[in-house]
Amino acid sequence: MRDITGRKQMERDVRTSQEKYKYLFEQIRHGIYISSTEGFFLDCNQALLDMLGYKDKKEFLSLDITRDVYKNPEERRRFQETIEKSGFVKDYEVTFKRKGGEEIAVLLTARGTYPSFVESLRHSLFNVVSVATTTGFASQDYGLWPVFAPAWMLFLSCIVCSTGSTGRSEEHTSEL
Repeated sequence: MRDITGRKQMERDVRTSQEKYKYLFEQIRHGIYISSTEGFFLDCNQALLDMLGYKDKKEFLSLDITRDVYKNPEERRRFQETIEKSGFVKDYEVTFKRKGGEEIAVLLTARGTYPSFVESLRHSLFNVVSVATTTGFASQDYGLWPVFAPAWMLFLSCIVCSTGSTGRSEEHTSEL
């Protein structure tokens, strides 16, 4: 017999967190979507469907973002370049097309993610080594990271920086 009280509490916490996220995603009156770098919608909320004149979510998710949503496909390319360069955009103005073809000016705020675990690991290691060696280089703005990440980097930096100072020093004296 094992005590699984901790596991049950964690399951309740995860379920509660998922319900809060779902409620926020569905009830907020700002259009929210998740898309792939290839230009396809992965998910969206009802506010975005309403804003762009779609009733059927399945139809909307089948759209090609660049061709069907952006008035000017070049705006999508510049938007992606900005995210790739800085990791995020805030209040980036573009013109979308509604279902009927009417134009709608929108402000996009987005945060990019890395396409693979290897890419995430590469950026993480680069930033940790940069902080630990005090070179001052960075590939991302630490202020945009979750609070835990910079704290963890600081901890790792202290460990790395301390590795050279843990050796034992012995005095060598000679007797005559």
